Amino acid sequence: MKNIEAIQAFVALGQESRLNVYRLIVQKGDTGLMPSQIHEMLGIPNATLSFHLKELYQANLIT
Repeated sequence: MKNIEAIQAFVALGQESRLNVYRLIVQKGDTGLMPSQIHEMLGIPNATLSFHLKELYQANLIT
């Protein structure tokens, strides 16, 4: 991982709700989760969850 990629990852994970989303996704492993499941489990509004997923994707933390 290059320095710029590491910085982007740390910035993305620096927000508490986003970190919680990421942790949940990592815990589920290869089985993955649908956004609706994340919404139900964490109680994050859909629009907010969409924003957080976009940020994690842009930081190359999720695919």
